[in-house]
Amino acid sequence: MYPFMNINHVVRIVPIAFALLAGISGASMAMSLKLPNPAELSGKWQLSVQGKAGGACQLHLNTEAPQLSG
Repeated sequence: MYPFMNINHVVRIVPIAFALLAGISGASMAMSLKLPNPAELSGKWQLSVQGKAGGACQLHLNTEAPQLSG
């Protein structure tokens, strides 16, 4: 092993490197998210429990005068 690399250096470097890599990957994932424009969500929606279409709930989202009805 290299004379300048002892176990104490490795023990200190590994968690720092892991935290740095986790931070970089988390930041890149967060920057790739796109939040929808409220106008894209405006209109009629139907919500239901997966596999049970009979109990659907109708919603209407109005973005001109912010309100949710249904």
